[in-house]
Amino acid sequence: MGTNFIGTGLGGTPAPGTSWTTIDLASGTEGNTGVKGSNTSLGETSTIEAAQVHGYPDAGLDAWWNLTNIGAKPSGSSTLLLRLSFTTGPTTTPNSNACMLVYVSPSAGMVNTEGYTGGFIRGPAGVDKPSNCNLMGSGSSPSGDTLATEPCVANVMVTWSGSTARYITSHVYDDGTATGENAQATNSGGSFTDIYIGICVGQQNATPSALVKWEGVVLEYQWV
Repeated sequence: MGTNFIGTGLGGTPAPGTSWTTIDLASGTEGNTGVKGSNTSLGETSTIEAAQVHGYPDAGLDAWWNLTNIGAKPSGSSTLLLRLSFTTGPTTTPNSNACMLVYVSPSAGMVNTEGYTGGFIRGPAGVDKPSNCNLMGSGSSPSGDTLATEPCVANVMVTWSGSTARYITSHVYDDGTATGENAQATNSGGSFTDIYIGICVGQQNATPSALVKWEGVVLEYQWV
């Protein structure tokens, strides 16, 4: 089992002095729901399915998103840690990239260059890989080892200066030895007076050939 950047394994006990809060995706605000597959079931543990409908976090801003307002950045904190995990990954092979990403945004929606993404990609070779980290609107591409042994986890860290989000980094790994580390050092647009976190899901191809599903999905966060 790998360890994340605060010293706790997937599903393990948080390091001393820290605690995770689990997001209930059933209570989130959603958009572009035509990209959400009919087998999706949302809660604190979710099944996430990308429908056979185009939608991606690129310039078209047409991926399915689900966001929860977690309020303002706490006084004295400058770093938000997020952990997105799944127990069972896709078994289908899409005809282009399909993604399930952590999404951190200054608003309940999608605006080009506002907010960050990072997480998982299911590619046309039928394998899972880490996604690169991007500003919203810049898409999502595979970057790192093939994730071959489930469960898998994406640890994402976003840092702030005041209400400006300045940096995102991710460490994605499986239950074996596969890993991928990615970062995006460009300031996000938008003022993060309140901070919205959740997921962004979609398929890149104009006419996707398969449903793509992740099971046992959990999103957690904490401030440090």
